[in-house]
Amino acid sequence: SHAIVGAPIAFGYKSQAFSGGGQIFTGTTSLEGQTLTLLARDVARELLRHGARRIIFLSGHGENQFFLFEAADLALAGRDDARIMVTGWWQHVPAPLLDELFGGGFPGWDLEHAATVETALMLALAPASVRRERIIDEPAPHVPGYSIFPQPPGIVPASGLLSRATPATEAMGARLVETIVEALSRVVHHEFG
Repeated sequence: SHAIVGAPIAFGYKSQAFSGGGQIFTGTTSLEGQTLTLLARDVARELLRHGARRIIFLSGHGENQFFLFEAADLALAGRDDARIMVTGWWQHVPAPLLDELFGGGFPGWDLEHAATVETALMLALAPASVRRERIIDEPAPHVPGYSIFPQPPGIVPASGLLSRATPATEAMGARLVETIVEALSRVVHHEFG
Protein backbone atom coordinates (compact mmCIF):
# COMPACT_ATOMS: atom_id res chain seq x y z
CA SER A 1 0.00 0.00 0.00
CA HIS A 2 1.04 3.61 -0.33
CA ALA A 3 0.33 6.92 1.31
CA ILE A 4 0.08 10.51 0.19
CA VAL A 5 1.06 13.33 2.51
CA GLY A 6 -1.24 16.26 1.87
CA ALA A 7 -0.28 19.90 2.10
CA PRO A 8 -0.41 21.10 5.69
CA ILE A 9 -3.14 23.43 6.86
CA ALA A 10 -0.99 26.15 8.42
CA PHE A 11 -3.78 27.76 10.44
CA GLY A 12 -5.77 26.36 13.33
CA TYR A 13 -8.43 27.26 15.84
CA LYS A 14 -7.93 30.25 18.13
CA SER A 15 -5.13 29.85 20.61
CA GLN A 16 -6.25 29.74 24.23
CA ALA A 17 -4.35 31.43 27.05
CA PHE A 18 -3.21 28.35 28.95
CA SER A 19 -2.71 25.90 26.14
CA GLY A 20 -1.31 28.08 23.39
CA GLY A 21 -0.61 31.48 24.88
CA GLY A 22 -3.74 33.08 23.49
CA GLN A 23 -4.60 35.50 20.74
CA ILE A 24 -2.63 38.42 22.18
CA PHE A 25 0.57 37.96 20.17
CA THR A 26 1.24 39.92 17.01
CA GLY A 27 1.09 37.59 14.04
CA THR A 28 -1.22 35.04 15.63
CA THR A 29 -3.57 34.20 12.77
CA SER A 30 -6.38 31.84 13.68
CA LEU A 31 -9.52 30.34 12.21
CA GLU A 32 -13.04 30.27 13.59
CA GLY A 33 -13.97 26.77 14.72
CA GLN A 34 -16.58 26.46 11.96
CA THR A 35 -14.02 27.50 9.33
CA LEU A 36 -11.53 24.86 10.47
CA THR A 37 -14.25 22.21 10.61
CA LEU A 38 -15.50 22.97 7.10
CA LEU A 39 -11.99 23.30 5.64
CA ALA A 40 -10.92 19.91 7.02
CA ARG A 41 -14.26 18.35 6.04
CA ASP A 42 -13.93 19.59 2.46
CA VAL A 43 -10.34 18.38 2.13
CA ALA A 44 -11.35 14.95 3.47
CA ARG A 45 -14.36 14.79 1.12
CA GLU A 46 -12.14 15.61 -1.84
CA LEU A 47 -9.63 12.94 -0.84
CA LEU A 48 -12.48 10.45 -0.50
CA ARG A 49 -13.85 11.50 -3.89
CA HIS A 50 -10.44 10.73 -5.40
CA GLY A 51 -10.41 7.25 -3.87
CA ALA A 52 -8.72 7.65 -0.49
CA ARG A 53 -10.26 5.34 2.10
CA ARG A 54 -7.95 5.96 5.07
CA ILE A 55 -7.23 9.53 6.16
CA ILE A 56 -5.26 10.88 9.12
CA PHE A 57 -5.70 14.37 10.50
CA LEU A 58 -2.42 14.83 12.39
CA SER A 59 -2.75 17.94 14.51
CA GLY A 60 -0.01 20.08 15.97
CA HIS A 61 -2.39 22.30 17.94
CA GLY A 62 -4.49 20.97 20.83
CA GLU A 63 -7.29 23.45 20.25
CA ASN A 64 -7.97 21.85 16.85
CA GLN A 65 -9.05 18.48 18.18
CA PHE A 66 -12.82 18.89 18.56
CA PHE A 67 -13.18 20.71 15.25
CA LEU A 68 -11.29 17.92 13.50
CA PHE A 69 -13.57 15.37 15.18
CA GLU A 70 -16.54 17.20 13.70
CA ALA A 71 -14.86 17.43 10.28
CA ALA A 72 -14.24 13.67 10.25
CA ASP A 73 -17.81 12.96 11.28
CA LEU A 74 -19.24 15.24 8.59
CA ALA A 75 -16.91 13.94 5.87
CA LEU A 76 -17.91 10.34 6.58
CA ALA A 77 -21.67 11.00 6.87
CA GLY A 78 -23.51 8.32 4.92
CA ARG A 79 -20.34 6.37 4.13
CA ASP A 80 -19.18 3.05 5.49
CA ASP A 81 -16.26 2.48 3.13
CA ALA A 82 -13.70 4.81 4.73
CA ARG A 83 -12.10 5.73 8.06
CA ILE A 84 -10.54 8.90 9.42
CA MET A 85 -8.13 9.04 12.34
CA VAL A 86 -7.77 12.28 14.31
CA THR A 87 -4.71 12.54 16.51
CA GLY A 88 -2.15 14.98 17.87
CA TRP A 89 1.55 14.19 17.78
CA TRP A 90 1.82 14.68 21.56
CA GLN A 91 -0.67 11.86 22.13
CA HIS A 92 2.07 9.44 21.07
CA VAL A 93 4.66 10.41 23.68
CA PRO A 94 4.43 7.78 26.43
CA ALA A 95 4.20 8.88 30.07
CA PRO A 96 7.34 6.91 31.09
CA LEU A 97 9.40 8.89 28.55
CA LEU A 98 7.98 12.16 29.86
CA ASP A 99 8.79 11.06 33.43
CA GLU A 100 12.34 10.28 32.36
CA LEU A 101 12.86 13.53 30.43
CA PHE A 102 11.33 15.71 33.15
CA GLY A 103 12.57 13.79 36.18
CA GLY A 104 8.95 13.16 37.16
CA GLY A 105 8.04 16.85 36.90
CA PHE A 106 6.20 17.04 33.58
CA PRO A 107 3.94 20.12 33.86
CA GLY A 108 1.29 18.80 31.46
CA TRP A 109 0.79 19.41 27.75
CA ASP A 110 -1.03 22.71 28.13
CA LEU A 111 1.83 24.34 30.02
CA GLU A 112 4.38 22.83 27.66
CA HIS A 113 3.47 25.48 25.05
CA ALA A 114 6.77 26.73 23.56
CA ALA A 115 8.59 25.00 26.40
CA THR A 116 10.92 22.02 26.79
CA VAL A 117 9.29 19.50 24.42
CA GLU A 118 8.50 21.90 21.58
CA THR A 119 11.92 23.56 21.87
CA ALA A 120 13.64 20.15 21.85
CA LEU A 121 11.66 19.11 18.78
CA MET A 122 12.66 22.30 16.96
CA LEU A 123 16.31 21.80 17.96
CA ALA A 124 16.15 18.33 16.38
CA LEU A 125 14.04 19.12 13.32
CA ALA A 126 15.04 22.68 12.37
CA PRO A 127 18.01 23.79 14.47
CA ALA A 128 18.84 26.75 12.22
CA SER A 129 15.45 28.31 13.00
CA VAL A 130 15.97 28.22 16.79
CA ARG A 131 17.23 31.43 18.39
CA ARG A 132 19.16 29.72 21.15
CA GLU A 133 19.93 32.96 22.96
CA ARG A 134 16.19 33.47 23.48
CA ILE A 135 15.51 30.10 25.13
CA ILE A 136 14.30 30.96 28.63
CA ASP A 137 12.24 29.76 31.55
CA GLU A 138 9.18 31.89 32.29
CA PRO A 139 6.34 30.11 34.07
CA ALA A 140 2.91 31.69 33.98
CA PRO A 141 2.35 33.61 37.24
CA HIS A 142 -1.07 32.03 37.87
CA VAL A 143 -2.88 29.30 35.97
CA PRO A 144 -6.59 29.33 36.83
CA GLY A 145 -8.78 26.28 36.31
CA TYR A 146 -11.06 28.26 33.99
CA SER A 147 -10.93 30.63 31.01
CA ILE A 148 -11.90 34.31 30.86
CA PHE A 149 -12.91 36.09 27.64
CA PRO A 150 -11.48 38.38 26.50
CA GLN A 151 -8.11 37.22 27.74
CA PRO A 152 -7.00 39.52 30.58
CA PRO A 153 -3.75 41.41 29.98
CA GLY A 154 -0.71 40.02 31.76
CA ILE A 155 -2.18 36.59 32.48
CA VAL A 156 0.31 35.00 30.05
CA PRO A 157 4.00 36.04 30.10
CA ALA A 158 5.08 38.34 27.26
CA SER A 159 7.24 35.53 25.84
CA GLY A 160 4.24 33.22 25.42
CA LEU A 161 6.15 30.63 27.40
CA LEU A 162 4.13 28.94 30.12
CA SER A 163 6.85 26.80 31.69
CA ARG A 164 10.56 26.04 31.16
CA ALA A 165 12.40 25.78 27.84
CA THR A 166 16.06 25.69 28.96
CA PRO A 167 16.17 21.92 29.62
CA ALA A 168 15.58 21.27 25.89
CA THR A 169 18.36 19.61 23.92
CA GLU A 170 18.72 18.39 20.36
CA ALA A 171 19.24 14.84 21.68
CA MET A 172 15.98 15.06 23.63
CA GLY A 173 14.22 16.25 20.48
CA ALA A 174 15.69 13.45 18.38
CA ARG A 175 14.51 10.89 20.92
CA LEU A 176 11.02 12.42 20.93
CA VAL A 177 10.87 12.41 17.11
CA GLU A 178 11.93 8.77 16.96
CA THR A 179 9.37 7.80 19.63
CA ILE A 180 6.52 9.73 17.98
CA VAL A 181 7.27 8.36 14.50
CA GLU A 182 7.46 4.76 15.76
CA ALA A 183 4.26 5.13 17.79
CA LEU A 184 2.34 6.74 14.93
CA SER A 185 3.55 4.01 12.58
CA ARG A 186 2.26 1.31 14.96
CA VAL A 187 -1.11 3.05 15.37
CA VAL A 188 -1.55 3.53 11.62
CA HIS A 189 -0.71 -0.11 10.89
CA HIS A 190 -3.04 -1.24 13.67
CA GLU A 191 -6.00 0.91 12.58
CA PHE A 192 -5.51 0.91 8.82
CA GLY A 193 -3.31 -2.14 8.20
